[in-house]
Amino acid sequence: MGLDVERQDDGSYLVTLEPEVRQVLQAIVEQFSQSIHPDSPQAKRLFPTAYPHDQAQEESYKLLGHSQILDTKSANQKIFHNSVFSDTLAEDEVHAWMCCINDVRLLLGTELDVSEDTAADYENPMYMLYDDLSCLLELFVTARSQKFK
Repeated sequence: MGLDVERQDDGSYLVTLEPEVRQVLQAIVEQFSQSIHPDSPQAKRLFPTAYPHDQAQEESYKLLGHSQILDTKSANQKIFHNSVFSDTLAEDEVHAWMCCINDVRLLLGTELDVSEDTAADYENPMYMLYDDLSCLLELFVTARSQKFK
């Protein structure tokens, strides 16, 4: 199975993924995007507490910040869905892919209660998905950190 992300001379990115992998990514981003709600316990890593010691400021932050965060996530999901079957991605598309993949990872990580001390459970399909998404995200990070050829 081909799995690679490579920065091109023109600044675009060549993404090598099997069509089936792209379909799975599209489905899980769609599924998890429907569960993103700031008050959901599963979304606590997507909407971290900004003011843990000041409830009034925290409520103000939620009123102002959460709608902007949701708008940004929604825009990233649209870009992702419009480019999920493209082999070549522009910088903004790569950014959207990374945000969507990371959001799903954060939701899965919360669901699985993953921490630095958590032992890998490769018998759990959800943990395997978490790990696969982590590897894909790392490919994007590595490609973005490469200098132009």
